[in-house]
Amino acid sequence: MKIIASDYDGTLKQQEEIPLTIKQKIIEFQNAGHLFGIITGRSLITIVEELEKQDIKVDFIVASNGSVIVDGNGKLLFEQTIKTEVAKKLLNHFETHNYPFYACNDGYHVYGRYDSVDPRAQAHKKRHENLQVSKEVMLASNHIISFVVRGDDLKHKEALYHDVVTHFGDEVNVIKNLWVFDIMAKDISKKTGLDFIKKYYGSDEIYAIGDDYNDFDMILAYKGYCVDNAIEVVKEVAVKSYTDVGELIEDVI
Repeated sequence: MKIIASDYDGTLKQQEEIPLTIKQKIIEFQNAGHLFGIITGRSLITIVEELEKQDIKVDFIVASNGSVIVDGNGKLLFEQTIKTEVAKKLLNHFETHNYPFYACNDGYHVYGRYDSVDPRAQAHKKRHENLQVSKEVMLASNHIISFVVRGDDLKHKEALYHDVVTHFGDEVNVIKNLWVFDIMAKDISKKTGLDFIKKYYGSDEIYAIGDDYNDFDMILAYKGYCVDNAIEVVKEVAVKSYTDVGELIEDVI
């Protein structure tokens, strides 16, 4: 049994609608007895809703960069939250240092501030409108899985990233992406998520594909692949680059 673990945004989804040809190749791969799953920085609820919208059925989801893992039926297989006291310190730091955009989630709900002038921030806010809860409700859950932080531009994002690493790098894992950076529990990443998938399903034939910084470790560890629009550091460690995920499926099926 072979397993393909694909990043979502920028990798499987490169435009608003995933092409029917790629969807059909995913089904062919699954019908041949193999597993196809998503490994993403998105929260669980947002990736589940997105896959339903795209009409794509997967065999597993690794969400929030390895923090939450479910099977194709939604059964929870693994979850690692950020310690509540650490989450409180992070939120206080963001507020007192006037971070323009930050959001945390419990897998199903979101709390955050969306004041960044970056237009992507407002798109993010709109995408999560129906999931919003208050800060008090989020903290009372004692169940914060991850944060996403964005600056007003790339330079500002880099400054905020280094600020969080400096103050909280010993307590959480901070992973940089092109436009945002993510914060998870210590020692959690897409690579650890894929380690779990490998052990859980008992397969040594793992094919990982991605495009951004948060895909780097898993691609390096699993001798994985990238798409042609990937950032250079990911291209440097990828075994091969593909136009899209459909091409990878054709190669390994």
